[in-house]
Amino acid sequence: KEHAFEKTVSRLSIDVADIPAKQIKRLKNMGFRTIGDYFSAPSRARQARIHQNTFLYFNAVAGRHQTPLTWFTPPPVFHQSLEFLRGLESVDMLRFPIHRLTQDASHWLKQRLCTTSHMRWEITLEDRQIEHLPIVLNSPVNDASALADPTWIRLEQLQPRSPMTGIRLHIQQVHQSSPPKQDLFVKAHDTDRDQLIDRLTARLGSECIKTPCRQQDPRPEYANQLDTRATVYPLPHLPPRPIWLLHPPEALGASPENAGHRLLQGPERIESGWWDFEPACRRYWIGLFQQQRISWIYQDQHSKSWWLAGWFT
Repeated sequence: KEHAFEKTVSRLSIDVADIPAKQIKRLKNMGFRTIGDYFSAPSRARQARIHQNTFLYFNAVAGRHQTPLTWFTPPPVFHQSLEFLRGLESVDMLRFPIHRLTQDASHWLKQRLCTTSHMRWEITLEDRQIEHLPIVLNSPVNDASALADPTWIRLEQLQPRSPMTGIRLHIQQVHQSSPPKQDLFVKAHDTDRDQLIDRLTARLGSECIKTPCRQQDPRPEYANQLDTRATVYPLPHLPPRPIWLLHPPEALGASPENAGHRLLQGPERIESGWWDFEPACRRYWIGLFQQQRISWIYQDQHSKSWWLAGWFT
């Protein structure tokens, strides 16, 4: 019985070895058909003719080499819940459970040097129905208050159909973060702005929070838009354009000089919009209005009239 394991292993085919197929073929070409054939050869001869990893693998099989164990690492997922002995009638009674769960989640994230921007709350009702409450933050955070504030704002709008018997917090998407550096010349991250956006998103909804972005349209009135996603499309190099555009443009008549505008730079010709039946054929100029303000004006090539499109700030 003492050598039963060695005898069993020695009778196994060399094909069962957990090594690359190329190494198995090499061992067979050397005349090894079983693991016992391999160990019957001199150790120095085997070590000189086979790959080092293969040599160490068979030594580990024979118990002559200790293989370092790979420690089990739990997945970066946070699941924690609280159950209530009696159903909670009001959402206000969830304030303490939310505070406790977000504190535990913050401690869990900070221990792993992680942040998150996605949470999912599940509220179990007395009739065994589950209310799902996903929270998407503007930027990854690991602070308890940054996790709790948007959650509480969303919960204030919740009207449960029956008493609540439990609450659960899920965090499945985490991001690695580096510890804060105390450097005099590093600009601090604007966390107040991010938390303000998170509160507004939770209060008003993500469709109400829009960001100025640039669309792929040569016409200025269509290129600058507000969208829920800050998408910036790559565009070719453009001449200077103002941020402040007038909607609608202000008519200047037949001559910009009569309206107090003196042409300084231009023209920039734009001929576009044929695909959506709103064609534009214009020549844009940079002008000076009454020696004080820099204006952006254009001439419509069809009507030959002049218009004030915007102001440079």
